[in-house]
Amino acid sequence: YAEAIPFYRQAMAADGSDVNVSTDLGTALWYAGQPDDAIAQYEVSLRLDPTHAQTLFNLGIVKSDGKRDYSGAVRAWETLLQVNPAYPDAQRVRTLIGEARAKSGVAN
Repeated sequence: YAEAIPFYRQAMAADGSDVNVSTDLGTALWYAGQPDDAIAQYEVSLRLDPTHAQTLFNLGIVKSDGKRDYSGAVRAWETLLQVNPAYPDAQRVRTLIGEARAKSGVAN
């Protein structure tokens, strides 16, 4: 993933409006061990498309697993379900929300 980052950055420099490339850059940053940079890139993606399902899902993962920001993860995943009611993996997201709430001590 670390090797892919410069290529994603180059693609973003060429066309900064592609939300999928932006999100993929965020994911590469996450897998390269850079959770803060991944979150910042996902925020760029959400400025491009605030309803982008993959970005919202990934943002929740990084906030939960990378930053232990369980309330931030829940917010991302709840937004995902709100703006994408037909999200194909909605049950998994609901399970992740429940797990994050349990870790943070917040009632379901």
